[in-house]
Amino acid sequence: MLYNLQTLVLDDCLSLEELPRNIGCLKILRHLISLNFTKIQVLPESITSLHNLRTLNLSFYNRFEGLPSEFGALQQLRCIDLTAANIKVLPDSITNCHSLQILKLRCCNYLESLPSDVGVLKHLSGLNDLETLKLGRCKLPKDIKNWRNLKHLIYVGDREWTETPRRIGKLAFLETLPEYVVSKDIEYGGGGIGELEGLNLLEGEVKIRNLENVRDGEDAQRANLKGKKKIHHLKLHWGYRSSPDDFDPFSKFSSFPCLEKISIIRCLELTTIPTLFPSLKKLKIDCSNGKVVSSVVRSSLTSLTSLDIFYAPELVFLPQGLLQSNNLLQSLRISSCPDFQGFCLYEDVEEGLSSPHFNNSSLQSLELDDCPILTSLPDIRGLTSLQILSVRGCNELKSLSNDLKCLTSIKSLNVDSIQRS
Repeated sequence: MLYNLQTLVLDDCLSLEELPRNIGCLKILRHLISLNFTKIQVLPESITSLHNLRTLNLSFYNRFEGLPSEFGALQQLRCIDLTAANIKVLPDSITNCHSLQILKLRCCNYLESLPSDVGVLKHLSGLNDLETLKLGRCKLPKDIKNWRNLKHLIYVGDREWTETPRRIGKLAFLETLPEYVVSKDIEYGGGGIGELEGLNLLEGEVKIRNLENVRDGEDAQRANLKGKKKIHHLKLHWGYRSSPDDFDPFSKFSSFPCLEKISIIRCLELTTIPTLFPSLKKLKIDCSNGKVVSSVVRSSLTSLTSLDIFYAPELVFLPQGLLQSNNLLQSLRISSCPDFQGFCLYEDVEEGLSSPHFNNSSLQSLELDDCPILTSLPDIRGLTSLQILSVRGCNELKSLSNDLKCLTSIKSLNVDSIQRS
């Protein structure tokens, strides 16, 4: 009676312990969807007889042990969703699924690795049409050069052992790449920053880690960041080893017209940011040289809406020109800057003025945290839109400005550790 069934959905079958052993008799079944923490541990071997199956969704199988060894017999399978399944290995035969386009392995925390041939495919033609691969925390394959149609490679980054698959530069259609890790030891023509050269369709957020492994400025130019017009958020991350003296990640680059957010992390040797970002809205400087802040004023970045500075040890004074030239700035946060003394009117002023005047009607949030030698706040009467004022951990701050009454839009005031005069 069910032999003509094309779609089978098993949702919230919490007591279901196994699928029918003769499920392979459903010869025209195209979609098998079984969700939400069933008790199923294994699939019946007959499932490999579903030669018309297009979709297999086994997400949230928290007791699932694995796929059948002959799983590759499902030649028409296009989507496999194993999200949050308690699976440790994938069968090697999965590389025979020639039509597979989507493989979801998100939150497969017990998955140790992918099949050895899943990336290189030296003897197989399978997975050539793969467009989306979600790996979660799974160990990445070493080489994926033959996945020429791959558009989205999604995995959890920021892992010390993560290495970007070699020859990723061959994936000309790649649009999503959470992070690229520059390798210290370049092997087999891959792993260097030059691998990014041909990935001009990358979009959204991209993080480049271990930039200290870039050999020199010429090597950096091979990344061709100027050709990646669709990147909106660029994260640059250095390790603790010094970079070459002639390495400037921004030098000689043309404009990034779409870039809206930059995060600069542990860039202690970076001192300038040139005029390259006409659409830049958010700038985060984390554990980096305080001179970068002054360069923001010189580079005429006028589109900033948010500036977040965390631990810039050489930041002494914040040029007030930064506020004057960025009339759209809405949020300013300065945190954990041990040498920060205050604000000055001009970037070349060596000594801070006692009461520089803020005149930025767009600023809505001003936060000063853990700046131990900051002694006074500037005249803030011009901040007519300010809604949040937070001053914490500034133990040398003797008093607040007498002009708080002019802050007619204030909604949150958080102040501590103020010395009494």
